[in-house]
Amino acid sequence: MLQVLRVTDFVLFGHVDIEFGDRLNVITGETGAGKSILLGAVELLLGGESSSRLIRVGADRATVEGLFNLSPEECSELKAAGLLDDESDSEIIIRREISSSGRSRCFVNGALANLSMLRGLGQELIQIHGQQEHQMLVKSGRQLELLDAYGSLTDRKNTFSELLSRFRAADKKLTGLEESIEQRKREMELARFQRDEIDKARVSLEEQKTLKEELALLENSEKINEAVSAILAGLEGDDPSVYDTPGRGATVLSTLGNVRKIAETISSITAKAAPLAAQLDEARFTLEEVVSSLRDLAATLEHDPGRLEQLRDREEEFYRLKKKYGPELEDVLAFRDKADRLLREGEQEESDLGTLHQERKALSARLEKEAKKLTRARQASARKLEKEICRRLASLGMPGGKFEVSFEEPAGEDREQEYLTSGADRITFLLSTNPGVPLMPLSNVASGGELSRIMLAVISSLARVEIPSTMIFDEVDSGIGGKVGGMVGLYLNEIAETNQVLVVTHLAQIASCADAHLVVEKFSRDERTETVVKMLERESRTHEIARMLGGDSESETSLAHARQMLKRTQKGVSSS
Repeated sequence: MLQVLRVTDFVLFGHVDIEFGDRLNVITGETGAGKSILLGAVELLLGGESSSRLIRVGADRATVEGLFNLSPEECSELKAAGLLDDESDSEIIIRREISSSGRSRCFVNGALANLSMLRGLGQELIQIHGQQEHQMLVKSGRQLELLDAYGSLTDRKNTFSELLSRFRAADKKLTGLEESIEQRKREMELARFQRDEIDKARVSLEEQKTLKEELALLENSEKINEAVSAILAGLEGDDPSVYDTPGRGATVLSTLGNVRKIAETISSITAKAAPLAAQLDEARFTLEEVVSSLRDLAATLEHDPGRLEQLRDREEEFYRLKKKYGPELEDVLAFRDKADRLLREGEQEESDLGTLHQERKALSARLEKEAKKLTRARQASARKLEKEICRRLASLGMPGGKFEVSFEEPAGEDREQEYLTSGADRITFLLSTNPGVPLMPLSNVASGGELSRIMLAVISSLARVEIPSTMIFDEVDSGIGGKVGGMVGLYLNEIAETNQVLVVTHLAQIASCADAHLVVEKFSRDERTETVVKMLERESRTHEIARMLGGDSESETSLAHARQMLKRTQKGVSSS
């Protein structure tokens, strides 16, 4: 609730402090006095556009301040929206300053704030119903918001919206996965060929090592055989059983045998030579082992052209794979593992695709079910709203008027793609202003005054189901008067039973319904225009009502009429 509004050097206002009541506050005054400027100050306070032209002539800055008293519901909503911290109490002070450069500064509870925060607060704290809001009434989206508010369907709509978000996320993920699988088909085919090619070759680091060794032996078998033969000839000659035969060349082993005999002769003379024979025996045994190993080696070095060709073919296969996927065999094996991972990822995607199809199908079924439930609830609320608005329109000067809510649902096969976050429904408010005239959309048949009355009928119908707030009505009396004006006043009074209402009006019938009556007056002082706002009490209010009735505000006839009107609404003073 807007409790206090302070305006300093704003357009025509020098300095005014206004205290508003918690129910119906009416603002009246002569044309041009500055009533709408006062509402402009409230709009500025809540994030409206600023300009240096709004600064009063002769001043260097304009300031607008508002003290709001918050209900527990408003407090909770603002904290949940992050517009208030958890330590804030039930009061909030908003201040907006405009400098001569046109720049503005915003403050919330004394702390600097930005325009975005101010506008967020404004949307939560005050509803302004003027010509712009009336024009919004012809838009289908706004009509659906009003219907949902009337039927208390906002939570159900939010549930649908959350489900739709989940469906769209799953659908997007599914589409992306399908595209990914399609794009990777060629990549997968290549990876499968490459992996299978390497697997078919059955290469390994161990085989590469043994292959090199065996190939080196076979390629050099003749050379190695010659070397082995020469070593064996040098160690033991042609006949290893003969150490030294006359006429034959001496060999290492035969020489070693002769030397050992000499060592035995010496050891028989002196004990110091005894170890020599044992050492020579050990040397002979070692050489004999060498001879045995050489003969074993020679036995494995049989020249095999077929085996050599086979090994060279295998070496060529290793070379081809390393050239293609290498340069080293380790790189070939790593490449194979990478291709295998890619294939396994592809197989997992195929598996995920099936899961996502099932998830999407389940969400689609739930979405359609929730959409139908929401549509049925809206249709039931629409029938009630139609009856209530028709009743109210009759009392607002449209006795032959008919009001209807038309529903249109998606007709395509892929219905979920046509859903809005608000559901499956596209609705249109239809109106017939006179008997016999067909129902047509508001935008085609409603004038400004009719839109104003329809909006009032809708808002008064919603007043008891929405969270209480402050509502401002500007030009609500456009194009009406007399008895209809009195009914507008009564409906405003009905709205004010659960909300704070501020209304600018030229009609006495509306002003007489007020719980608090403020008048805006403009006068000249020292060749300068001054504008003030006064709270009317007792007889001064009677005089203002008399003026608004179009008569002489000082004549007893006009005053009597004003007193009678105030008495009828039970908001005025007695004639005494």
